[in-house]
Amino acid sequence: MQPRTTVAGSCLAASLVVLVVSAPAAAAPRTISGTLSEPGYTVIALAANGRAEAVRPRRGRFRLRPPSGTVTLHLRAADGAYAGPVVVRRAGRRALLGVRAGARLGRITVRDGYARTARRLRRRWLDSRRSARARRGVPIGVGNFGRVRSRRTRTPAPGDRDIDGIPDRLDIDDDGDLVLDKLDRSRRTRAAQSGGQDPFDLATSLGAVPLERTANVNAGSTDAQIDTVLPDFGFLSVSVPRSGSAELDCGGTPNPSPPPPLAGGLSYCSYGGTGRVELPPPRNVFPECCDTDGDGFGALEPVVVGPDFLIFHLDHGATSSQIGTADTLILRVTDAGQETKLADMNQFIFATAPALASFVAEDGTTTVVPYPVSAGDPGTLENGFPLVDGPDAGSDVQVTVTLWRPQRRPTSQQECVQPPAPTCVQTEWIDVGGLDYAAASREGQVRTSDSGWCPQSAFATADPNLSPGFPDPQGGGFRDRAPSGRPSVTNTFTYTLNLTECLQRYGLTFNPGQTQAFHLQAFTPITGAGSAGVDNTSTLVSFTRR
Repeated sequence: MQPRTTVAGSCLAASLVVLVVSAPAAAAPRTISGTLSEPGYTVIALAANGRAEAVRPRRGRFRLRPPSGTVTLHLRAADGAYAGPVVVRRAGRRALLGVRAGARLGRITVRDGYARTARRLRRRWLDSRRSARARRGVPIGVGNFGRVRSRRTRTPAPGDRDIDGIPDRLDIDDDGDLVLDKLDRSRRTRAAQSGGQDPFDLATSLGAVPLERTANVNAGSTDAQIDTVLPDFGFLSVSVPRSGSAELDCGGTPNPSPPPPLAGGLSYCSYGGTGRVELPPPRNVFPECCDTDGDGFGALEPVVVGPDFLIFHLDHGATSSQIGTADTLILRVTDAGQETKLADMNQFIFATAPALASFVAEDGTTTVVPYPVSAGDPGTLENGFPLVDGPDAGSDVQVTVTLWRPQRRPTSQQECVQPPAPTCVQTEWIDVGGLDYAAASREGQVRTSDSGWCPQSAFATADPNLSPGFPDPQGGGFRDRAPSGRPSVTNTFTYTLNLTECLQRYGLTFNPGQTQAFHLQAFTPITGAGSAGVDNTSTLVSFTRR
């Protein structure tokens, strides 16, 4: 297993909440039934509060008991990707999605990105409050997983703030401002994320990538190079409640000739896939290691313990084409014999880490990092970049670093970037803007088993895109004001880091001849309790004081 960047417990605690399973109602809702025109899909019934129920019909015919009296229905393809909502009626410029318990939907025609009932349904089976803005009867969020411009309304549909047809739980932009929720700092988004309705907290990381393995589009890395790094250093984190047990449902369809019990699903958390957990081999293969009841779902064995939550880590081993936007996972929690399901979806994943383009030592010497870097080259763990102290010899050692932002894949074929000209440009990669940046001492992490973060007083910058400050009291750093955009070698940011002050925080020294390693980190904004998670990525760089 590869080393990981540690995220401080207080930071994670701010973004994870406890799952509270309500007592069962006196009478369970009646079942909803229908028949899909195509087999191989999971049908998900989603309540406005985020609770879910899911079934895998073998031949398209399904029957499920919804988690509440009114739900919307959604499909997940056999490969684990979100396949869109089920439209139950067209109503002018709206598409009706609300289904009441007991509905008999009949045949449902599966289309590209959504599905539609074939016959007109009885009014008593429909909930007109659960509707969406639509074009020709198709919700506007279809095809882009909810990343669509949708003006604000005073009467949002329950569980769908921007009424685009993609529920908040599965919407990558649930306020309709074209900014991904995990990157959105708007007041409305922060208020919604702090509502305490996100007990299934899914985050992705690409952590502690050593300099000689760092891949970044602006550093000249090819897709092939990127896809040798991501599988080795990428992992998922899932929060689970302290009480009861939890399993991870990653898609797939019933296998007609088991084993395994399910065929297909997300390649990194389904049978025969690349997922691994921190258990001794051969028990490290997930979900095979942890599926004691043989239902195809791996039990989550936490590795990090918090005051109100547990954290499960999964080394996904996936390439940039195997993990990303629209991957839909279902958390199945069983407590006191009662099972509760919650759905969540990957918004995006960091496919690359922030890359050190160059740095300036105190004596004015500029060093440009020559990518690709080989093992043993300057800047690697045992052979740090040489730093010569400035006129204040014997005092603090500072370095001014210039970095390239990390990249992600577009969320869909419809996502583009806006260059200076008012045109929309398609691109294979996107520089991720709007992140929080920090730095951490590697040895400080080891000594404290904590973040190792450098304090705010260790940072300085004149970069107009960087706003000083970091939202966690344990660390310091900056908030990036630059938007996401098309990769370019000129898209850099610069700040000065006082290495000595960072190390002193942990009782460490930086004397002549010593080598110290630092994580240069990027985080999605840490917006408070109930957020969609703190995704992060980092590169590991060493410096040697001369």
